[in-house]
Amino acid sequence: RIYRKEITKQILQDGGHYERSPMYQSIIIEDLLDLINAGLYWKDKLEPEFIDILKLKVADMISWLDSMTHQDGKISFFNDSTLDISPLLQDIKDYSLKLGINPNYSPTKLVKLEESGYYILRNEKAKLLIDIGPLGPNHQPGHGHADTLSFELSIFGNRLIVNTGISTYEVSNRRLYERSTKAHSTVEINEKNSSEVWKSFRVARRVNTEVLCIEEAKTHLLIKGTHDGYFSETGSPQHVRQWYLDENCLKVNDVINGAFNKATARFFLHPSVIIEDVSTLRLP
Repeated sequence: RIYRKEITKQILQDGGHYERSPMYQSIIIEDLLDLINAGLYWKDKLEPEFIDILKLKVADMISWLDSMTHQDGKISFFNDSTLDISPLLQDIKDYSLKLGINPNYSPTKLVKLEESGYYILRNEKAKLLIDIGPLGPNHQPGHGHADTLSFELSIFGNRLIVNTGISTYEVSNRRLYERSTKAHSTVEINEKNSSEVWKSFRVARRVNTEVLCIEEAKTHLLIKGTHDGYFSETGSPQHVRQWYLDENCLKVNDVINGAFNKATARFFLHPSVIIEDVSTLRLP
């Protein structure tokens, strides 16, 4: 009875778990697959109708996870997420197939996980993952970060721009940093967080978001979003960010409407990226 209620409550219509963490999405999928597996083995323990409900939910959840996974087959870092904690997407896919679950995977260049607030733009060279959504469920935002309008980018199968991810749940400066706006590839205004994250799992004021424009053309993809996370600041500054992706480039345009003292845009490069100074190179 509790599972029936919570499955409907916690799994959104787009297949995402309501805490909006790719890491926890993977963990919960594996748990639900174990339940399905047990129910198929001990046929008198779980109602067949309930097993069918779980199968449908899991299929949607795997499709969501596929969209939120980089070209290297590993999860993106939004909210509390890091590597080597949850099962890999391919392992989840293999497990689901053994249980007769075959999710549908979107082949489209633009994927809109609207209830979760994530949008994926991709072409043959790149995959761009964008956060224009809620921090988490209002009654339980403990795994949420102040990462609104952040994004991650893979090109040619490798991560290029990322968020920093997490390394601890201990009450510490490290934990505060990893949840902060400055630890994500977005814009920080007046050296404040866009949502008031504190302690290890606490949140006070949090953002409201809005998608302003989505454009899907033959030559490019474009999306624009905003949030009200800094409206409490003097001047009520509003961050508006636009992403433009075509076959050869990504353009990120940031605008801040209203007065502010300082704004910092950060783009975190993946540790495997090597930076070279090309300013002294002579073009052919």
